Amino acid sequence: MNHMEVINDKQEAAKPGCVYLPHHAVVREDKSTTKVRFVFDASCKGTSGKSLNDNLLVGPRLQPELRHIIMKWHTYPICFAADIVKMYRMVKVVPEHTDFQRVLWRENPSEEVKDCRLLRVTFGVSSAPYPAVKSLQQVAKDERSTGLSWDQEVTSNLLDEWISFRDNLPALNQVTVPRWVNKSKDTTYLELHGFSDGSNDAYSAVVYLRATDHYGNVRVSLITARTKVSPIKQISIPRLELCGAVLVARLLSEVSGILPIPASQIHAWTDSTIVLAWLKGQPNRWKTFVANRVIEILTVLNNDQWSHVESCQNPADCASRGLAPQEFIHCELWFHGPAFLRESTYVSPTVNISTYLKAKPLKSHHLTIAEVISRHGRSINLYQKRYKWTKTTPEPQIGDVVLVKEDGLPPSKWLFGLIEEKHTGPDNVTRMGGYYQM
Repeated sequence: MNHMEVINDKQEAAKPGCVYLPHHAVVREDKSTTKVRFVFDASCKGTSGKSLNDNLLVGPRLQPELRHIIMKWHTYPICFAADIVKMYRMVKVVPEHTDFQRVLWRENPSEEVKDCRLLRVTFGVSSAPYPAVKSLQQVAKDERSTGLSWDQEVTSNLLDEWISFRDNLPALNQVTVPRWVNKSKDTTYLELHGFSDGSNDAYSAVVYLRATDHYGNVRVSLITARTKVSPIKQISIPRLELCGAVLVARLLSEVSGILPIPASQIHAWTDSTIVLAWLKGQPNRWKTFVANRVIEILTVLNNDQWSHVESCQNPADCASRGLAPQEFIHCELWFHGPAFLRESTYVSPTVNISTYLKAKPLKSHHLTIAEVISRHGRSINLYQKRYKWTKTTPEPQIGDVVLVKEDGLPPSKWLFGLIEEKHTGPDNVTRMGGYYQM
């Protein structure tokens, strides 16, 4: 499996700053078929009094808690259990980090002890679960999006993109974010400003603290941000923008409870006028996907706390579309927010948001019963009387909004119509002409 390599160069073997991991074999005497398992002790302290695990960050939990999995497991009549063989050993460690996973090894007591380094993620190292699970998740996502199977080589475009990203990662060492957010005894007013955005790649939210002192000086500080990868299943951009709005509403609620900031000093921004229109209208007017998210947002923020921002001034746009590391370290918009926030006074731009769009005339043609019979006399006898054609329904009134049926389209695509005139025929059936909305 190429999981370990021998260091034959004596000068390389004597290189300072390397970490050697104690290890031992676990043998099950009561099991004749169980393989020997090796255990590496990355918590063993060295001459400095620190162990490798003492100096590692373990990373966030990526998989659900076991008790949550068991709860869901109870709800299915049939369940499958599976395992990935040698999961950790399938993930390589970058070459420059393998010297922190050195071991002493020999095949048998008669051989000379050799210096070796482990090339794969190693069980016993505290950070091991995160790169192992994260690699698995990333491979699964990339395969679903590119149609690759596990053993196929990645496409040249994907490989070039990854190599470029990897080579530019060291630039992130230059990133510094001030710890202090300029809040002091001279501060007279604090505001939270959250920005959201969505794209086919991701949706994002970022929150800033705007502090004004009694001299009129304004300081804007980056507080927190979140991004989520957009679903592989195609979702419209407005809906992704709405997901970003949910994300920033949650962030603003979280931050305002910790700092704390009153609701009157919390502001949310989006560059999507469609999202603003959804927030302005009643949730029961929208489809379930939109309605549920609008309700969640309005539970945290009133619609008058939302404003429109141009895309070029929206810092969340940097996260939703992504930046190369070299671009990111010089991105003033991300680290300091839009320029208008740093002015002594700012005015939210006025954008005309309406949930009612321009009405257009509805083309219609009226036929008398005599004309219908004369044109379709032979075929009309073939029509069967159906209940839904004859059942009693409420009489529509002038001013009512109705759905305008269009053949060849599903009901979800039918347009809304506004009744302006009514025409009742000799058969006592009401026919209407009026206007529809796009």
